[in-house]
Amino acid sequence: LSSNRLGPDGGKELGVILKVCPVVRHLDVSDNQLGDEGMSAMAENMPHHLSLLRSLQVYNNRIGCAGAMGLASSLPFLTHLMHLNIQFNSIPESAMLAVTENVKYLPSLVFLDLGWNAVGNNGAKALAASFSSLPHLRTLLLHSAQIGDDGAAEVIQALPMLTKLEVLDLAVNKISDSSIAPLVQSL
Repeated sequence: LSSNRLGPDGGKELGVILKVCPVVRHLDVSDNQLGDEGMSAMAENMPHHLSLLRSLQVYNNRIGCAGAMGLASSLPFLTHLMHLNIQFNSIPESAMLAVTENVKYLPSLVFLDLGWNAVGNNGAKALAASFSSLPHLRTLLLHSAQIGDDGAAEVIQALPMLTKLEVLDLAVNKISDSSIAPLVQSL
């Protein structure tokens, strides 16, 4: 369903349709301009009807605070999720904090892309605190996530917990050379 211009109304309708689709494993509604209303409507039905979901792609949908908060509240019920991509939504830091705090409920996660959202230092710290709950994570993309030295330091310090990590993207953040030094030394 990606790139179909569903908009908020389409997101609401999809939220209703998902109620009768409990076997859906992969849902890609990227690039549909869902906005907060569409994402919230979908997220409301995810815990009850999509508990077996393995892949969720909602990137580039103009999701803001309310939509991200809805998504965050559904994450504890999506324990089979292996692939989560919410990049390029310009989600504010307060809502990204809720998302990163709830990533710990996704023990099967292999791929996580939070780039182009305001993860910030607090979100990076919450994400780092969840690393022990993500034993299968192989790809972590935090490109342009407004992470500074404090958040980067927490992520770098917690990286040894991600024993299967193959790809880490921290490009275009607010990280200084001194914060990257421990990462370089560990390689």
